[in-house]
Amino acid sequence: MKKKTSAEKIVNYGAGAAATVLIAYLFISYRYFTEVPTGCMANYPQALRFALENSDGLPLSMIELQALAGSQEQGVMQNTRIVNTDSGPAHRVLQVSLGRADSDSDSAVGVHFDWRPDNGQGAQSACIRYSVKLAEDFNFTGNGVLPGVFGGPTPNRDGLTSDKGVAVRPMWSMNGDAIIVALAKTVSDQGTMALNRLKPVKLQPGQWMTIEQEVVLNTPGTDNGAVRVWIDGQQEVDAKDLKLREDDSVGLDGVDNTIGFTGKAAEIPVGGAQLWITPIEYGWK
Repeated sequence: MKKKTSAEKIVNYGAGAAATVLIAYLFISYRYFTEVPTGCMANYPQALRFALENSDGLPLSMIELQALAGSQEQGVMQNTRIVNTDSGPAHRVLQVSLGRADSDSDSAVGVHFDWRPDNGQGAQSACIRYSVKLAEDFNFTGNGVLPGVFGGPTPNRDGLTSDKGVAVRPMWSMNGDAIIVALAKTVSDQGTMALNRLKPVKLQPGQWMTIEQEVVLNTPGTDNGAVRVWIDGQQEVDAKDLKLREDDSVGLDGVDNTIGFTGKAAEIPVGGAQLWITPIEYGWK
């Protein structure tokens, strides 16, 4: 938390009206920080925010939110709510139930949808920022996933769906560690790589945590890709010399909004724990 972010263009990505360009300081939305946690976002003058309110400042209806999430969304209506908070870094946040929506073994787990901003696709590097809080009584009974940067076909809850894809996901483990995982055919024989396995970050239920994640794709034919992650302004991951793609047909396309427990849906409990997440910001170059 060393410096404040510079003024940037932010587009509120809302429903029912054309996107409105705002000239503002990003830290305005982080009202309970004396200084905004600083990571990659200050270096991305093109940035979009997935707003949870309309142009009149009112919360989106669930129908509007579902429409923004797209036709392939899972769990928006069943497992999410837009709520106000007086104790977080943003006034309006998304509440997410992380388990199955109901007793049906095929029901949605948490929430899953992609966000591919107009003009923000095919990027060579990207940064996202959001704050998240796990419920105070959160029990780490299973692994889970939080939103991350992706490119190519949309990943599903448990990983990539194509060899032509790339994703970087913050995940939590059963012992409460935050693990940053790179997913790409080229990163390892298994197509996955834990980037901070030797230096995990302990998650603290009941406390807001700001995550900034930057992904820089490698030049095709070289291993010069990078992933950097800041948590509350402290850089926790600085992974270099990564091969995240084989050719330039793969670019970064947006945000993989997957939030919930991982594993077989039938083995995940109904309802269960909750978390709250602020509107996600996405910058690209």
